[in-house]
Amino acid sequence: PPVFAAQKATVKPKRQVAATVFYQKNWILGEMRIAVSDSAISIKPNNSSATTISTAPFDVITVFDDSKKTFYKASGAKSGNFFAQRYMKLFSTAPLPKKWKKVESSKIAGLNAGKYVADVDWKNFDRNKLTSADSVPYDLQRNGIWVAEDLKLPAGAADVVMRINGFPELHKFPLEFHQGKKDHARRTRVFTYRVEKKLVDVREFEIPSGYKEIASEYAVQGDDLDIFGGNSDLKR
Repeated sequence: PPVFAAQKATVKPKRQVAATVFYQKNWILGEMRIAVSDSAISIKPNNSSATTISTAPFDVITVFDDSKKTFYKASGAKSGNFFAQRYMKLFSTAPLPKKWKKVESSKIAGLNAGKYVADVDWKNFDRNKLTSADSVPYDLQRNGIWVAEDLKLPAGAADVVMRINGFPELHKFPLEFHQGKKDHARRTRVFTYRVEKKLVDVREFEIPSGYKEIASEYAVQGDDLDIFGGNSDLKR
């Protein structure tokens, strides 16, 4: 009988790319893993099946849902993770100030960080008189936001993450934000606890094959929009 030589199974090698990976705890999105390569960004919250991706020049974002096998694209002012962005807008429709100033330096997750506050006049301003609709934007402007100072990332990538959180586009990566309370306590809302350089699968920055494009972000987010009223931690 003929003898057949054993054939080795063909295995496609993984396509990998160098990336900076941020691990954050976020008040709206829970644990988050944010990977940034030299031309793309991927944002994956642990408490959602939706992933946000974008590629340079980062003026278009895509949100795809692994549970529904669908994806949605947006550009311009709409760019961002919608259930987070819309949540912020429910609290205040006033635009954030354009001018921000650095007031402090420190280290966060091994990175050089700077604290920026809005460059406005706070004289005779009483936080206790604020409605819940304005407390978060106020704290953001008055207490400030910590950002990475000298981290080299592709232009525009940091602003994608800023938009997700409802932060000003300072063109720097957001690392930490604390919300004030009427008793002068501080609640950590965004906290970066680890940053590492590593090789990641290039598929993290791609829409999975077979996913269907849809027109509405609501169809992508599904029940995630219930986060507006369903999470007691978000109540003032």
